[in-house]
Amino acid sequence: MGVWEQKEEIEKRGLKVIGLLHENVPEEVKAFLEGNFWGGPLYYDEKRTVFRSLGDGKVRRAGLYYCLSALFDYRTYLGAFVAIRKAGWGNLNGDGLVLGGTMIVGTDGTPCYSCQETYLGEKADLNEALAACSKCTGVTPSSL
Repeated sequence: MGVWEQKEEIEKRGLKVIGLLHENVPEEVKAFLEGNFWGGPLYYDEKRTVFRSLGDGKVRRAGLYYCLSALFDYRTYLGAFVAIRKAGWGNLNGDGLVLGGTMIVGTDGTPCYSCQETYLGEKADLNEALAACSKCTGVTPSSL
């Protein structure tokens, strides 16, 4: 389960859930939305500011070593299986090697949590993310 599936829980804590794109390829954005990968607002991070923040100042990319080592990691195959089952085989349009992640930012702009993607398709730990949302806003599950 990803962050989007926990949208209501996150919004109960006073935060919004948005998606950021690192490139603007209209047909890919359309396919992304039609494939039900994301149901909320999407924004284009033209300068990749957030991607740099997730990557400690640089945009992290899956390089040759990463791609080769991924061949021996079961999570690669699991992620591919889930993606293919959900949306089909896909294509090679756009830059699919940029690693992203999850970032939770408080209403004052202070980052409260981040999870860098270490393999393609990795998702943040939802328990950690929800705890960070509560810490960020002071709204706990017991006060909901």
